[in-house]
Amino acid sequence: MTRHLKIAIPLIVVCLIFSVFIWAQADPQSEHVHGSVPDSQLPASVINRVPPSVADRVTNIPYFSLRDGMSSTLMMNNTQVSSITATVTVYNMQGDALPLDPIVLGHDSVVELDLASLIKDDRFLEGNIQVAYRGINMAVSAHTTVSSKENRVSFESPVQEMMQFHAMSTKLNGVLWLPDAQAQGFLAITNASHNTDTVQLGVGSRQQEIQLYPRQTRVVDFGKDFGQSTAGATIVGLQHTGVPGDIITTGFVLNLKNGYSSGFAMFDSLLQTSTHLAGAHFWFGQADSKKGFREGARFHSPLLLANVSASPVTAHVSLDYTVEDKSQTEQAQPADAKPAARKNSKTPSPKVSTMHVNDVLIAPGEVKQIELADPLAARASADPIQDNGVDIDYDGPPGSLIGFLASVDQSGDYSFEVPIQDAAAMNTTQGGDYPWSLEQGADTILHLKNTTDKETSALVQFLFPDGQTYTPERRFLQPYQTVAIDIQDLKDSKKLDVQGRSFPSDATNGALFWVQLIPHTMIGRAEQVNAQAGTARSYNCHYAPNCCESPAGTHMSPDSGTFAVGWTGYGFEPLEDFSDGCGHYVFGEPASGPSYTSDNSTAISVDSGDGELTCNAAGSATITASWPDYISYDSGEDGCGGFWSTSYASAQGYVPALSCSPSSATRGDTVTCTVTNYAPGSSFSNWTFTDSGTATVTRNVNSSTWSGTMVTSGTVGVTVNGPNGSSTPTATVTVTNRNFHTSAASPTSVANGTFYNLPVPPSATGQDSGLGYFGWHYTLGSNSYSTISDGGPNQGYTYWPSNISFSTWNFQYEINPDLVNSSSTFSQEQWGACGFISWSNLFAQTERHEYNSSTESHYAFYSNSLDSNNPGDYFESDTALPGANLSTFATSATNRIITLLGTVSTASDVEPYPVNYSETDTFLGNINYATYTPCP
Repeated sequence: MTRHLKIAIPLIVVCLIFSVFIWAQADPQSEHVHGSVPDSQLPASVINRVPPSVADRVTNIPYFSLRDGMSSTLMMNNTQVSSITATVTVYNMQGDALPLDPIVLGHDSVVELDLASLIKDDRFLEGNIQVAYRGINMAVSAHTTVSSKENRVSFESPVQEMMQFHAMSTKLNGVLWLPDAQAQGFLAITNASHNTDTVQLGVGSRQQEIQLYPRQTRVVDFGKDFGQSTAGATIVGLQHTGVPGDIITTGFVLNLKNGYSSGFAMFDSLLQTSTHLAGAHFWFGQADSKKGFREGARFHSPLLLANVSASPVTAHVSLDYTVEDKSQTEQAQPADAKPAARKNSKTPSPKVSTMHVNDVLIAPGEVKQIELADPLAARASADPIQDNGVDIDYDGPPGSLIGFLASVDQSGDYSFEVPIQDAAAMNTTQGGDYPWSLEQGADTILHLKNTTDKETSALVQFLFPDGQTYTPERRFLQPYQTVAIDIQDLKDSKKLDVQGRSFPSDATNGALFWVQLIPHTMIGRAEQVNAQAGTARSYNCHYAPNCCESPAGTHMSPDSGTFAVGWTGYGFEPLEDFSDGCGHYVFGEPASGPSYTSDNSTAISVDSGDGELTCNAAGSATITASWPDYISYDSGEDGCGGFWSTSYASAQGYVPALSCSPSSATRGDTVTCTVTNYAPGSSFSNWTFTDSGTATVTRNVNSSTWSGTMVTSGTVGVTVNGPNGSSTPTATVTVTNRNFHTSAASPTSVANGTFYNLPVPPSATGQDSGLGYFGWHYTLGSNSYSTISDGGPNQGYTYWPSNISFSTWNFQYEINPDLVNSSSTFSQEQWGACGFISWSNLFAQTERHEYNSSTESHYAFYSNSLDSNNPGDYFESDTALPGANLSTFATSATNRIITLLGTVSTASDVEPYPVNYSETDTFLGNINYATYTPCP
């Protein structure tokens, strides 16, 4: 059986190059870098740049497919220390929406969902996905893996999330590479906006215009649509009529015959800010069969460089590689050695070398291919290479050049994509946050690359599901160096971290983050490989944590508070930890006067100068204080450097809200009233319910919820006691009627004499024609009330849980058998002439008179009156207050029902138009009774 590895489209490229819809407030900007604290004493605040902006986030995954033997797995990674609820909406190719149940993502956790098990509607077998959550920017990363085990192919469609870019356009370019003539290239194009967009797609000289409605997806087959069916590379250009970020894409290449598959990204060149591109780690030479690779597998790594500008560009390609310097020896340290002792021990220094590969002139619109594996394979024969990377400098404006790099074995079955990135284009991005796994034979390796000609350093921390952390020593990178951190090797080493903790021996998965200590100097990615199983993933999305600071930490005191609507005062005070750079910390107020902001002034506004709070409405708000700080840092041989920047501290203010769900309930339903927006440690008391009158139900239990059966409308209230005061929020519950409407009995024909004897042959008695008679009958059954005793808001109220029971309920009518029998003497004597009514009219109008008319029949009078005097409608809404005399309540209900039905009886007894008249009161002739009058 042939194995294959397919790596995700580089998430960092997508996260930084592609645009996305995020309806949220942008995170605060800062150049705050924390200072020279010894590695062993770095506080938790080292990873917190500024108080993150918590808001509603919407991100989009361009493509998934469950068609043609494909399966799709949705992976979501919560990079935060608290759980996040994600709402996933699946859109089909036409843009129709299929919301899935909300998914709770635990802190620092990864959730994988088989979409086939969640999507049961055949209309949603292909399309795009939206992931919505509330949290900080890029708190949740996600992608879909589209794969076919049978054909040994897979590719990734990653979430596309917009960072804080300074420039974006509606023009995207990508490099389509077909490794052989059997490979097929595709581009999934999704309109993630609310507007119709037109896309102009071009490959070489061929163009195609595509119109996309909101949330619609179109998959372009480059072979069928553009004639791209030969091996080689070309530029794919896309221009759309929307705003930047409206159109998102996933490109992929498949060869179902040999198992090759890969993805390719579409780039916005305006996002590149430098003329330097780089990639961290690629595969070369003989694969290690001990890692599960097929014997004889050998990798080549073609680098494709495309000129997307209007002028020629010269690219200068070089490689970095690291080998161990064997001239240095490591002094072994015991596993329980103090961090300082371990740090002072002499460790082998890696030897970093660079290799110039080629200078290549690339014409406008041209793609050039440079093989990277061969030079390294020749060098590796002397010393094993620990890690490698590629650097590309080019002569031309930023954004002129884009790249694609893949590592592929000779069969095409193993393939890895390597993101080609502009580190300077990452804006505030300082590091990355990725999932990792060692489960079921997987290996995860973190690759970090210095993209500059100066030394830089990074901090790495591993997080585990139980909340533990492991922080290795700071990792220094020489100019252009790429380093690899093999998590399995790190675990097996049993080396203590900077706080004297070991890597947990039972840890098999979790999350990791890395922080570059000098902005815009590094790129990184985590590569998760299971060669034996034929699976691999690459994680590249970056985030903006804080690094290496002095001051060492800030906070607000208290960190949260509960306030009442209308309260005004000074609820929070900003405080700061200072470090002298030698491990000494001083706690106090900020050196300069803070200014204040609120992220939700509708709930809590704040005076920007002195921090006075005003609580305007129910809700919660993050109150942020900011002030100038002088930041010092260890600049290595140059001693301490520093600059002025801004520090932040924040606290959460709560104005509690009370909501009842459902707020409109059907009588007898359970309603739960819940307090939200309260501070941790709050207590609850004085629960009350008041109906539209004066009746009140009370409950004095320390709980944030109150639930129970509701049978009458009213207002629920509670007192919330928390830091800095209390609040008494209220909520209204409206109770609606059940459908207890008593329906009219269907008219039923019965034999003469069932309840009345009609004369045969017919004869008139007064106004009674003797031709028909009706009767409706009812007998009340047993009906039981119920008194609520669940301790809820309607405790003690009494109502009828079930509809009225009738043991007898019918409407019957009799028609004279001589009239029914058209051959009877009486029927034959109805001439329809000589002034007499015809038999057919007489029979029809007799039925009309008894039941067969919606306006002029006894049945119409009965049913219409029943609708207006409906015992079920009355019975449904009949309730008794707590403490009422229930015997009287039951008797009153019975009497009221009898009264209503008596009114119905009176109405039904009214005589409709006679049987020898029509429904509109037209005289149709006399009735010919015996003895009969002949008609000549």
